[in-house]
Amino acid sequence: MRLSLKSKLTVIQFSLLFISFSLRLYRLGFQSLWADEGNSAAMALRDLASIALHSAADIHPPLYYWLLKLWAIPLGFSEWALRALSAFLGTLLVALVYSLGKELWGKKVGLAAMALAAFHPFQIYYSQEARMYILAALLGALSFLGALRWWKKESLLAGVIFILSTSAGLYTHYSFPILLAAENVAFLFFLTANHLKRRVGIKGYIARWFLLQAISFAFYAPWLPIAAERLTSWPAIAEYGAITTVREALKAIALSPISGLPLAFPVLLVFLACVASAINWRENWQAVATLWVWLLAPLIMMLTLGLFRGAYLKFLLVSSPPFCLLLASGLRGLKGYQRLLGAFYLAGIILVFSAALNNFYFHFTKDDYRGIARYIEAVEKPGDSIILNAPGQIDVFRYYYKGKLPIYPLPRERPPVRAKLEEELAMVTSHPGKIFAVLWGEREADPEGIVEKWLEQHSFKVGESWRGNVRFAIYVVPEGQALGPKETDGKAFGSPTLFRLTGYMVGAEEVESGGVLPIILTWLAERPTTRRYKVTIQLLDSNKLVASQYDAEPEGGRRPTSSWEPGEIIIDNIGLMVKPGTPPGIYPLILAVYDSETGERLPVSGKDHLELGSVKVLKPSQPIPIEALGITHKRTARFGPFELLGYDLFKLGLEHIPDAPIGPGDIIRVNLYWQASLKPQEDWTLELSLVGGSKLASVEGPLAGIDYPTSQWGEKEVIRGQFALQIPPNAPPGQYRLFLRVKDLPPLELTTIRIKG
Repeated sequence: MRLSLKSKLTVIQFSLLFISFSLRLYRLGFQSLWADEGNSAAMALRDLASIALHSAADIHPPLYYWLLKLWAIPLGFSEWALRALSAFLGTLLVALVYSLGKELWGKKVGLAAMALAAFHPFQIYYSQEARMYILAALLGALSFLGALRWWKKESLLAGVIFILSTSAGLYTHYSFPILLAAENVAFLFFLTANHLKRRVGIKGYIARWFLLQAISFAFYAPWLPIAAERLTSWPAIAEYGAITTVREALKAIALSPISGLPLAFPVLLVFLACVASAINWRENWQAVATLWVWLLAPLIMMLTLGLFRGAYLKFLLVSSPPFCLLLASGLRGLKGYQRLLGAFYLAGIILVFSAALNNFYFHFTKDDYRGIARYIEAVEKPGDSIILNAPGQIDVFRYYYKGKLPIYPLPRERPPVRAKLEEELAMVTSHPGKIFAVLWGEREADPEGIVEKWLEQHSFKVGESWRGNVRFAIYVVPEGQALGPKETDGKAFGSPTLFRLTGYMVGAEEVESGGVLPIILTWLAERPTTRRYKVTIQLLDSNKLVASQYDAEPEGGRRPTSSWEPGEIIIDNIGLMVKPGTPPGIYPLILAVYDSETGERLPVSGKDHLELGSVKVLKPSQPIPIEALGITHKRTARFGPFELLGYDLFKLGLEHIPDAPIGPGDIIRVNLYWQASLKPQEDWTLELSLVGGSKLASVEGPLAGIDYPTSQWGEKEVIRGQFALQIPPNAPPGQYRLFLRVKDLPPLELTTIRIKG
């Protein structure tokens, strides 16, 4: 039985909707909520009246939060459930794009625009975020659809659609009036093209159009005073200039702010939209002009108000429907072999969209509050504390964190009151323990850096890492009396000398695995430099591999060497964390200084490092939580009394770039994480081998090195073993398999490694 044309159209529409919804649900709960999504979750936990009350103090009206509350009642408050509302709304937007395309140019253009919207990375990105921006885009498109239909026929249904969608849009986002302005400009286009040709009743027609808008604002009137107060009190912060804003806006509208593709791709897509516009201008110029006004209105608003910041690019999401429609309009009126070219045109654009989606799904990282909270829960001890330097993080952090530590949202005021803030910081640093600092939005919350300066001066910085756009730093206030300072003869770093180490202090001779070793370095600047150098403190194992290290610019990055003045003394407090799982033993402690761009170390006493003595690493007094190990590749396997927990793999010296390419002559560093289920009675050995037809490289030895054989391990003890594989200089490029063999047990394939030529 052959399907009718109408049935085929329905099948295509539902297929595209299925694809749209699937793309918006894919990996929906994979990443952590970020700060603003945490605010949405907190709002959804309140009742409807409280949502309105808190929205009055927020920068967003309450409609989205009300919808999210009603949505979460049956579905719950998981990450997936909270984001699923946006996925559903984003799918409705795809259907609405079809209706707009059909209204302007017919069913074929509508289907093409629908297909483009289904894959559009910008729409999918915000269809996977528990925020109101995809709702604003949906209501904006619905408002335009209602307006277009009313302008043509003045139907009651179209008027109702316009009024309800416009009122709802005003209750969704404070930038929505810019779309009303765009609609009024578009109204002039339709007035010029149609009604000026027949002047009868034109005044009444215009009056009725403005009446529809007046009714929309009448519904919004109760919230209007609140909107005026919030908009006039919220600061506009600029990160870059107008030209950069236009460039970033072009990338966002055409693909997304995080597409990962070269600028040439969004430029090409905008060029295609311009070509399609030129093709259709003569026959339907008012439709083309309407879409361009709709597309450009949010950008004009940003340029006019000075909203030159990456965080404001989300305001451009409402421009994505007209962009898809303009691209699809290039397929209008194709006949014969032209349809085949049109199919390639459409497929090519979708292929570019798919490449951007690949970056979003698999390479883009949101702010990882989930991971931060889980880490703190795993390692926290009584006496530790948490600082959130931007109080706006409190909602998302509490969504994840279920531990028992006190949380200090500092500073509590904007702008900060220094005396009050320092008094509270003094209390936090008055007793021994770790301080977990979650740093986000510093420019707004703490522009003078009061919190970080205080922590640098009154505690020891262990290190920091970026979790998306959040910096997670750990400080420690040491317990007990430190060893006395050690004077040096002014060890000179650099040739000619740039600065001297005039003294240092190591806080202890012994430290537990997972503990922190406080170190104070005293520097004297001798000559100015424009280069920025980093300080690295390292514990080395018996194979000269780095067992633990601290790596940062002086004073935790707050005093780069390029700012040092000759004769100035700089005191650098450092907390060297001995990585959990480090085998007990004696480890040399070294200091080196290197160029942050080239990696080249400065010479000191004829070497590239200075020896500071040795440190004895002890077994931990408490079991090490698996979450504290920071394993990059989880992989479990049983070998006799041992369980493999996972491994790290990276090019030697590039642990912070795990995806760095590996080539002939390079050294591959492999860390293996073990747990003994029983106390081992004998010494076990392993072999790591890289195989590609034949054995390319291998290393053998005890599971955790010769200094800590397995017969000394305790029951349930967690240990990290470190190994290095040297790739031969003449190794041919290709894929190689990494195998692990323990004793005479069957080998386990860990992973494949690509060696580039």
